[in-house]
Amino acid sequence: MIKNLCGKTRKVDNPYEVWKAGDWEWRVLKKYQTPEAEAKNPYARWYCAVRSPFTYGSWEYGDTYVSEVMNHAAKVRARKCTSCGHDLTPAIEHATSGLCNLCWAFSIPKEK
Repeated sequence: MIKNLCGKTRKVDNPYEVWKAGDWEWRVLKKYQTPEAEAKNPYARWYCAVRSPFTYGSWEYGDTYVSEVMNHAAKVRARKCTSCGHDLTPAIEHATSGLCNLCWAFSIPKEK
């Protein structure tokens, strides 16, 4: 069984993904299932922070059906490595350093 790499809740300023449709924005803070399981489940959900014209610039937090987001919005951002620019998927991201695992490994000072 594949591990859910997006199962830990993140802060609104560090989402797994950002989706947009007009003035609406969904920031995915947690996914409850793997992408494979989501594809089989019409009721799959994400924990999101959502901003719209109805929230007056603030974020509303809660579960959202994956199908609603994917059917009405487009993914606009995944985090990028601050060194090499590769997309930081949860599988290659090193903690909160902002680096991919490879760049992080090369940034460690070598022992003499």
